[in-house]
Amino acid sequence: MPTRQSLILSPQSLLDTLLDDPRGVAQLQALSGAQLNKLVQAIGLEDAGAALSLATREQLIQVMDEDLWKSPAPGQAERLDERRFGLWLEVLADQGPEVLARKLKEMDRDLMLAGLSQHLLVVETRDLMRELRGEDEAESSLLEKRLESTYNHELGDYWLVTRDEASWNALLGALVSLDEEDHELLNELLDRLCALSNREVDDAGGLFELLSSSQQAMEDAAESREQRRLRAGYVPPADAAAFLRLARAASVQAALAAPAEDAITRAYFRSLQGWGEPEPAPEAAAEPGAPALGHSLLALLEQAELAEAGEPLRLAAAPGKQAPDEAELMRQHLLGLKQGDPKAFAAATRELGFLANALASGLELHGQAPRPAEAAALALAFCGLGLGLAPATAPALTLFKAGFTHFGITAGRAVRHPLLQACRPRGKAA
Repeated sequence: MPTRQSLILSPQSLLDTLLDDPRGVAQLQALSGAQLNKLVQAIGLEDAGAALSLATREQLIQVMDEDLWKSPAPGQAERLDERRFGLWLEVLADQGPEVLARKLKEMDRDLMLAGLSQHLLVVETRDLMRELRGEDEAESSLLEKRLESTYNHELGDYWLVTRDEASWNALLGALVSLDEEDHELLNELLDRLCALSNREVDDAGGLFELLSSSQQAMEDAAESREQRRLRAGYVPPADAAAFLRLARAASVQAALAAPAEDAITRAYFRSLQGWGEPEPAPEAAAEPGAPALGHSLLALLEQAELAEAGEPLRLAAAPGKQAPDEAELMRQHLLGLKQGDPKAFAAATRELGFLANALASGLELHGQAPRPAEAAALALAFCGLGLGLAPATAPALTLFKAGFTHFGITAGRAVRHPLLQACRPRGKAA
């Protein structure tokens, strides 16, 4: 009989086992984008090429939305990490140039343009030839020497010049493969990249001087991503930071007197109504006869801590607990609402979803933003802290604001939940 130790495999070994299973691809594609992203992080992007090459378009877009955007600090706007995008190109190219070309087609178009514009300068061949034969011989000679020292390639009516030599081979191979597979799409892509490059050429005063990046492409990609994430219930970092500032009132009485929904929460819930109901999870949308998750994938999900992301609220109190912490008090409160007032329970869970996302985007914990499971636990704990300060019928938003304000005034003294204790200012004893 195998020992327990022999069953513990690395995430990479488990992924290899999964992909060797004839049902493995279908099981992998049944994951949500959030689950696949956790899997990629557990394995490491450099080793996740096989999994990403098999991902669906929806999974790919969601994983890239999570992985490619970085915030300098909680509450600050996220920006596209062009170096990380370049690593994605290399990882997918390792699966073959045709795989990278196919994945480029599946990417969100604005993201693809923004990412490629950081790695490629695209000019029309006729314009380049005109500059090389310009009246200013010295300037033309400098440009020619610059091109000779830079990776570049003529593709159709366009000339491609690299901005990042590390990703050049992968990107050129993918574009050549894309030309063979979908020539019309490649021309559309190069035409738009050329338009972006032309703006930079004009701003820089000429092709030789051009070294800057494409700001317009970055803004378009950021806007597209923000709209997708709003549909999924995410709170933009700037909105999250503003909400948390508003939530911390001068006194608990002021927090209780304020309307439950402020301008930020009203706009958030209004935007969700505008997008309609969220899409069902893959399990709910699965076709009859779809493959169930195999043992190897379940083990992989557990090891990558994926189960917590989609885990429902645990409303039952843990047996034998002598002194429930703040999160447990809120769970017990929710359980009472579920049994006695289903409408209020639905509203509370809706508001808790907003609170968890706001904390994940706008709060700093251990020097970084909380993980999703930590943010959900903190939302429950802050609401539980407000239970003894607000009427029992108060909305979850009001409970949160009361607890959040009280926590700030008391510097987190006498809290029981470990995450609340971690939020205390340094040097403040409980």
